[in-house]
Amino acid sequence: MKVYSRFFVVSLVALVAAGCLEVTTTVKVKPDGSGTVEETVIMGKSMIDQIKSLQSQFQDPSQKQKPFSVIDKDELNKRALQMGPGVKLVSTEKIAKRWGEGYKAVYSFKDVNTLKVQQDPGKKAPSMGQGMQEEEKKEEVMTFRMTKGKPATLDIMITQREWERDTTEQETEEADSASEAMMMEMLKGLRFTSIVEVHGDIKETNASFRDGSKITLVDVDFEKLVADKEKFKQVSKAQPKTLEEAKMLFKDVPGLKFETNQTVTVKTGTR
Repeated sequence: MKVYSRFFVVSLVALVAAGCLEVTTTVKVKPDGSGTVEETVIMGKSMIDQIKSLQSQFQDPSQKQKPFSVIDKDELNKRALQMGPGVKLVSTEKIAKRWGEGYKAVYSFKDVNTLKVQQDPGKKAPSMGQGMQEEEKKEEVMTFRMTKGKPATLDIMITQREWERDTTEQETEEADSASEAMMMEMLKGLRFTSIVEVHGDIKETNASFRDGSKITLVDVDFEKLVADKEKFKQVSKAQPKTLEEAKMLFKDVPGLKFETNQTVTVKTGTR
């Protein structure tokens, strides 16, 4: 199984230099298969400043520069289309905190079976500029399969990119202690969370992390994780080959909840 260390690689490469960032995605599913997707993105002030700077650098000089806003409804409506047929952006709300600002976007969907939710947190921050092109790569998405009945069954499928260990990563491992300390400091303030909430009581599930009717698929709080340097090194470098190895690796790690089942099954009943 080569799917777990990759999460750290994506996060570090795309976001670590930008400062504090919190991304929370909550999918709420009703018994009829409809529901909502709530995305909350909060960026630190230093990250916002870097985005503004990059936007100005990559802006086409022949076009009028678009003022920066944490809420870009054009981008959010594009995201709704990418989530699947019948998905619509229904509301946005600006969020302001002492250390940064962001937004909460709520999307509605009619059929969870056609829903596709992006799992890469780097895709959910405002774009760096129209002139920048993203590297093409296989998407990391969450899809669903719902079977109605008593009980109803909801399967949550997590599609993940393959990632191979190479010489670049080996060189990273050999970084000096000063670079390592700087990396640890930069990781503080990063947190990514992905939750699925069902309407009704959960009768049976193979999910690793359940709280009432909520299933946590990912919750990575880097500030807590890097507090134990040795554990962080162990988790970020590991490549578990089996499900059991992965479960043992991630068990009781502060700041880390990571679903190791690629398909999570939830059987629900009415409240």
